[in-house]
Amino acid sequence: DVGNSDILARAYVGARREKEAIDLYKKKMEGEPNSAGLTGRFAQALMEFGKFDEAAAQWNKAFSIDPINLFFKQKEIEAYNSAGKTAEAQKASEELKKATP
Repeated sequence: DVGNSDILARAYVGARREKEAIDLYKKKMEGEPNSAGLTGRFAQALMEFGKFDEAAAQWNKAFSIDPINLFFKQKEIEAYNSAGKTAEAQKASEELKKATP
């Protein structure tokens, strides 16, 4: 069940069970590749495990699925900054400025 596996993935994150959480999110994303919400939850899990480069890529993907949701672009910037990638963060900031009404 999709709902139960999402709850389980979040429980794995909370329990710091990185491999199980990431594997489950990847499996879920195979079935829902165009879900911005799921992609965002996966990105957040990656951030919680310190995988900032991967998280930034997932936040960017979520934003490309749902370009009205500026939160995704803001989180991408946060992930790049956490990874120490200031040039990428600056580029994402410029993209956010262009997307902001």
